[in-house]
Amino acid sequence: MPNGSSESYPAIDRVPARAPGRSRKGVKCIYDPLLDKTLSKDKIRAAKPTFKEFGMDDDDAPPSDPRLAMGGRLNYMNTDFRHHKSRLRPAAYNLKPYPFEPKTSVGPGPPTQIVVMGFNPLINFQKVLQAFATFGDIAESSNKMHPETGSYLGFATFRYRDSQPSRSRPMAIKAIDAARRALRTMNGQRIESNNIKVEYDPNGKKSGQQQRQSRHTAHRRWRLEDLRRIGKLRRQCLPALADQFNRSNNTAL
Repeated sequence: MPNGSSESYPAIDRVPARAPGRSRKGVKCIYDPLLDKTLSKDKIRAAKPTFKEFGMDDDDAPPSDPRLAMGGRLNYMNTDFRHHKSRLRPAAYNLKPYPFEPKTSVGPGPPTQIVVMGFNPLINFQKVLQAFATFGDIAESSNKMHPETGSYLGFATFRYRDSQPSRSRPMAIKAIDAARRALRTMNGQRIESNNIKVEYDPNGKKSGQQQRQSRHTAHRRWRLEDLRRIGKLRRQCLPALADQFNRSNNTAL
């Protein structure tokens, strides 16, 4: 009994999914006169391209599934959804570094100012300046001082600028790269006998905080000195107090 038929109803004509007869799959050009360099201009105009049909001699069987080429294992898919973090990845998922472009960026951009802390405030500041001037041109440098006493606090700020090629530096150095190199190279290094600490300070907040902290420490030191001075005055009065109250010096104090 034919497919789709019964004793009371005739068979139904169905459209096959694939064409029963073979047909061409396409046409390709096997000769193009425009690409033939041996022909003259007149012959190129008169010549015609030659085409050839393909696909007639191929087998009409459907192609094999490429996913089954490895024995049925779908190893090209990440099917380990439960322990996806434990999978071995030969390369980390990191973005490639790209140069900063102010025309296509939003925000202040990478910092160009650094703060250097921890060096001896009594040394010549030119030593610190020369150490950081090797990384690029310094547009502004400030050795921080106490606003009331005028003593140096032992930290400074350096702001770099874009440098042009010169005899000492044949290559131009951007201020961003100079600040980055200074931070990576000089952080933790020693200037004379003290280890220094280098950090970014784009807006001057860290240097201002360090200056306020130094002022607060200095005020505490002054108060202790005042207490010591008061104690010295009291020690000078100990004999008179002991004689007045007929007690020992320790009791009077």
